[in-house]
Amino acid sequence: MNNFIVEENFITEAERQQVREFVLHHRQYWSALNPQRYNSIDFNTLGNALYIMVSENQSVTDIDQQVRSLLIENLSWLYQRICDKIEVLTGHVTRLHDNLTAPGFHIGYKPSNHDDDAIGFFHNDSSILYYDTESNMESNRSVLIAIEVPSSGAYLLYRHADEIQKLNYKLSAFHQWDARLDHKVGGLKLLPGEHRITLQCHYYYNARMQCNLVYF
Repeated sequence: MNNFIVEENFITEAERQQVREFVLHHRQYWSALNPQRYNSIDFNTLGNALYIMVSENQSVTDIDQQVRSLLIENLSWLYQRICDKIEVLTGHVTRLHDNLTAPGFHIGYKPSNHDDDAIGFFHNDSSILYYDTESNMESNRSVLIAIEVPSSGAYLLYRHADEIQKLNYKLSAFHQWDARLDHKVGGLKLLPGEHRITLQCHYYYNARMQCNLVYF
C-alpha cells in the first residue's frame, strides 16, 4: 500500500513560480482549516477539500463554484498534465470529476515553531465515499505536487509496519500514494516570509464510465 511514485521535475521552475504567484495572489479565496485539526497552525486551502467538507457535514451543493471555476480557468494546463500522467500510470482515460471539487492547494504561511510530528492526525483519503456512490477505494490514489517547500522541509508522515515513516517532498515533483495509506501532514515549520504550498488531488477508476475521475 505504500508503493510511492515520485517523478521529479514534473513542472518547470517557471511553471512552479507561475502557480505559486497564482496561489498567493488569490489569498482572498483561501479557507482556514479547522484549528483543532492542526493545533492552531495557520494552515489553509484554496479550493474545497472533500475531507474538510465531510468533517463539517457539508454536501456537494456547498462546493464554492466561483473558486472551482477560478482554478479550472487558470490551471487547466496543469490539470491536463496531471490527467495525462495518470493515464500513463493506469492506462485509463482520465479527467476532472464533473460534480466534485477541482484539485486545490494546502497552504501554510504563518511562522511557527510547532513540532511537525504533533500536527494534525493520521487518516486515509476515503472522503470520496460520502460524495460518489460509484467510487471505490481499491483504485483510489492521492497525488501531490510540491509548489513551495520551506527551509525546514515538507513531507508526508505515514504508518508502515507499526512505525511512523516519512516521505520528503521534492520541489516541482509529482508524488502519488495509495489513498488508503494512514498518513498526515508533516513539515509546517516556517520562517518569516516562507510558505508551504502543495497542490493536492485524488482519483479513482469509475467502472461504469471506464475512466479515472480526479477531485480534491
